[in-house]
Amino acid sequence: MDWADHYAEDPISVISALSMLAKAATGSGSPIQLITVAGLALTIVAFGLAIFQVLQATVQSRNIKAHETSLRAIASSLSTRYIGVFPEYLSTVIGLIDRAKSDLLIVNDNPVPAYFSSPLTWIDYRRSVDMKIHSGVAVTLISITDAQRLRRMRDQFIMSPEEWPGWCERNKKLIDTFMIQQYPDEATKPIQPDRFMAMLVETQKRLTADLFAHATRVEADAIVTLQVWIADKKEAVFTIETNAANSLSHGLYTSDPEFVAALYAMAELYRTSWTP
Repeated sequence: MDWADHYAEDPISVISALSMLAKAATGSGSPIQLITVAGLALTIVAFGLAIFQVLQATVQSRNIKAHETSLRAIASSLSTRYIGVFPEYLSTVIGLIDRAKSDLLIVNDNPVPAYFSSPLTWIDYRRSVDMKIHSGVAVTLISITDAQRLRRMRDQFIMSPEEWPGWCERNKKLIDTFMIQQYPDEATKPIQPDRFMAMLVETQKRLTADLFAHATRVEADAIVTLQVWIADKKEAVFTIETNAANSLSHGLYTSDPEFVAALYAMAELYRTSWTP
């Protein structure tokens, strides 16, 4: 127990010590002196109480931090846990990909996540997948056809002509970055909803073809409702979406063997013939 813990648990000792100092300093004297001393004593007591409150707050803060540390340790040790919303959970996905040693299965209707919404995260994700493909890890991608991709994109970015200007204004920085990186010749031109949608689909298709050129690819002619990354059949990240339009995707991590096996079995259901 340090000095903060000692005095936080025994505030009387603080006040008593300060009172003794006051008595030693004043001794006996006239009524005016006594009034002065009384005022000094009250000041000392108030000061002592203030010190006590500070010390108590210090101890409470330490206890709270200790509890937070313990809770984080417990959460990280759970076999299945919540890891945030998109694109936050992609950092966990990237870590899972980096740990894959022999087998990496990806089931996703967007094989190149965050290329529009978080370009720097997309760069990290692309690097991790590319390193695994070129290091000999068996990477399999199960995704959707072009027709399904367009349908999915329209569901995600659906909006009326009246909503389009406001959406562009709210996402101006993302749109500008996307246009400069992917369509520099059109970066300064006004953009319409249909053209923007076509750009997103074209970019997703091109980036997917480039990244997974040397991986095994399977395309399902249906909306892929399961979004999952499975490394070595030992650990996985999967997502749950709140709704189709303007969806919010929530990520969860699991290393539970039975859970991972179930996710892998569900992913296998999407395997169909793929034509490059």
